[in-house]
Amino acid sequence: ALIGAYGSCGELSRAFEAFGDMQARGVTPNNYVCSALVSACGVANEPERANDVLRWMRDNSVVPNAATCSAYVSTWAGASGDWRKAQAAFQRARRLRADIAEAAGRPPLERVLDSPDAHNALLAAYASSGQVERALRAVMAMQRAGPPPDVATYGAVVAACLKTNQWDRALGVVEALVSGTGVTPNEAIFNSLLKAAAEAGDKATARIDDVRELMLRWQEQSARRDRAARADAASIGGDDGEGDGGVAAA
Repeated sequence: ALIGAYGSCGELSRAFEAFGDMQARGVTPNNYVCSALVSACGVANEPERANDVLRWMRDNSVVPNAATCSAYVSTWAGASGDWRKAQAAFQRARRLRADIAEAAGRPPLERVLDSPDAHNALLAAYASSGQVERALRAVMAMQRAGPPPDVATYGAVVAACLKTNQWDRALGVVEALVSGTGVTPNEAIFNSLLKAAAEAGDKATARIDDVRELMLRWQEQSARRDRAARADAASIGGDDGEGDGGVAAA
């Protein structure tokens, strides 16, 4: 909390002092602390100092988790969302995680990122720069090899499409989500579509209608899932399995 507080007001030197004080007291900083310090480097616009944090993690066998890697990518992307710096930072963080985990004798599954947070930070940089093709390739790689994309992943792809005025592609991404990818679109995605549609001049009404149709389908599917979940809960919570409605009887 102390490091985060210093970081939020741009006091990077004090944040590093607090980091050193922890170690002097015999406390080994964990990923939560390291992530906060990396984020502080971003607030201070000193991404090079974030490299110091990752070097410390390497030297002390602390495997950076997805949150720390995400903070590192965002720090290098900066406020401008520099996708080239973000991409290089992503590769460094992913490689460092694998190297530290391997040196510590961790199993292979712990050497790769199992959460999409860092990937999403990279995708956010792609989105802010309008790098649609790169964003789509990144998502396809996640679908093949993991970690599984989440709603933020697809939200970034939609943002990239809208940034470059590729309305049909943005709508297609949401259409795929509504049709069933295992990931449910959220209100933020629909709101971004509605905002872009409203700014489309003489195409605004037709585009808003397109979004409305998708929203109605999404709401209907959500209602069906809720009914199915309630039915499952009622089945499990019925009698002890000896009657007609029990789990065993089913």
